Amino acid sequence: MRRAPLLLSAAALVLGVCPAIGQTTTTRTAAPAKAASPAAAALAKTAEPTTAQAPSQTTQPSQGSTTGAVAAESEHRSDPEASAMVYYNYGILHYMNKDYAGAAQSLEHAVRHGLSKSSNARYVLGNSYFMTDKRDTAMSMWGDAAKMDPEGLAGIYSKYCVNWVQADNARKSAEARKPIEIKVDDSGIVGDMPKMPDVEMERPSVYEVSQWSDQIRAQYVQQAAAKIDSDTQKLDEARRVYVQAQGVVGNLVPNVRLKTETEADYKRRRDAYAAHGQQMLKPYQDAVVSYQQGLKDANQILEACRAAYKKVYSELAGR
Repeated sequence: MRRAPLLLSAAALVLGVCPAIGQTTTTRTAAPAKAASPAAAALAKTAEPTTAQAPSQTTQPSQGSTTGAVAAESEHRSDPEASAMVYYNYGILHYMNKDYAGAAQSLEHAVRHGLSKSSNARYVLGNSYFMTDKRDTAMSMWGDAAKMDPEGLAGIYSKYCVNWVQADNARKSAEARKPIEIKVDDSGIVGDMPKMPDVEMERPSVYEVSQWSDQIRAQYVQQAAAKIDSDTQKLDEARRVYVQAQGVVGNLVPNVRLKTETEADYKRRRDAYAAHGQQMLKPYQDAVVSYQQGLKDANQILEACRAAYKKVYSELAGR
């Protein structure tokens, strides 16, 4: 009895170089033609099925069905391998028609009943699994094909598919670990934030005072003392405004976990709002620090002026 020829093995390698090529995480598209190697392209030209080779119209199954394959298999009961190759050919036709579930069904039968050692069958079966979102099963089939035929097209393409899926899994895992950016809505408290205190200070710098003569310093004593009183009041006001701002910002931080949130997500949301609140408080805190430094400078100026005043006063008294 004449065995059914393995018609479409080379064509299958080209049509499914690896369904992963050119994939995105959400949409699968056909692999671009340029992804096929020159050897595969050349092989495809000699593998186009002819009318004489192709299964008859009376036995060709509809998409998702193996009725025709069952009929053909009954004609080869005495030759399981020939029957398996019939299923293989129908699996390829299903795959070419983008009926990946039907392709997997026919190819599974072919692998179980005569083509268990065919790297081509396992490779295309792996592609069919991949296209029906069975990645783990696809990886297993590709791994088998790569071991069976490490130097052939089926083995080479299978290795590529395995590597691609591993890299894609690693990328997805990294994206899953990456915290989702939390957008903080502070519109509810912006209007309640107190007015920023005026941090402008009208006084000479410590350096300028160091360049003055003792007589000028002596004349500035009273003004320096007045500046101390003024800066002390401004510092007290800046502190009061800062405390008021803290109270407003405190209302920004959520204190109730949403029903859809995990404990970890709730903590991340609280931390994000708390960090944003600290950014809103920073100008008020900077104002307090500025007044503190200004008051320190004012005291230094006053001490320098007092020392000069005493010196000038002693000199005048000694005349």
